[in-house]
Amino acid sequence: MSIFKKPSQLNPKYAISALIYGTPGAGKTTLACSAPGAVLLDYDNGVTRIHGAHQVPTLQVKSWDETQAALDEIEASPEIQSVVVDT
Repeated sequence: MSIFKKPSQLNPKYAISALIYGTPGAGKTTLACSAPGAVLLDYDNGVTRIHGAHQVPTLQVKSWDETQAALDEIEASPEIQSVVVDT
């Protein structure tokens, strides 16, 4: 039996995906962190530039293993609704 399904057999998950682009310091991460139930995967220490009132739970990622652990926790946590990835 094939693992592929016809489109009519799928149960799609509806979500909004966005790429926010702009100059450094324009507020891209701050805007992204305003999404509901957000967590931040911080790859470039950008959390230090976000005003405290706008900060969300953050992981300062240093390895792929940390990324994988974060994704596992995100998948298991229903209160996490938005994932912000900051380069």
